[in-house]
Amino acid sequence: MYFRHPGYFYLKIHLMRSIGFSIFLLLLCFNFQLIAQDNLTHNRIQNQVVVNLLASVQKENKQVNNEVFINQIGDRNQVYTSVRAQENKSVYIQNGNFNNIYSNVSAKTFASSIVQNGDRHKAFNFVNSPGEEISLELNQQGNNHHFEQFGSNSIGNNLKFQMNGDSRSLIVRNFK
Repeated sequence: MYFRHPGYFYLKIHLMRSIGFSIFLLLLCFNFQLIAQDNLTHNRIQNQVVVNLLASVQKENKQVNNEVFINQIGDRNQVYTSVRAQENKSVYIQNGNFNNIYSNVSAKTFASSIVQNGDRHKAFNFVNSPGEEISLELNQQGNNHHFEQFGSNSIGNNLKFQMNGDSRSLIVRNFK
């Protein structure tokens, strides 16, 4: 049987701890570098998104377009959209956490702009009017707002909704 010197195990354990600590420090340094790069990349992407949005708004070309623009900053923001239209221009912007947008629309044309600044906003939009031109503009500022729109008609079709403060609810039901 082969016996090793008792100092051998101490040296081996000390060497393993040193290597493990060195690897930990190396990974920690890379982590900070990745966070810094992520922040710069995020700012560049956000600036490019704004430039692209402004450029698309300034277009005056009358070709048929189907565009959905989604900008989400925060955690657990969700957008569910299903649009059946000849032309669709939708812009969804969420700044905050736990914001939800649900849109199910059937129309000739559909234009929407929903901005949610704050936390825990909900916006529901359900329209079934295949022959009509539908538009929705909603701005939710604060926290915990709830908006619902069902149907469309000539009165409620071009309204703009502004929700400020906290814990507000607005339900719009349009009937013909």
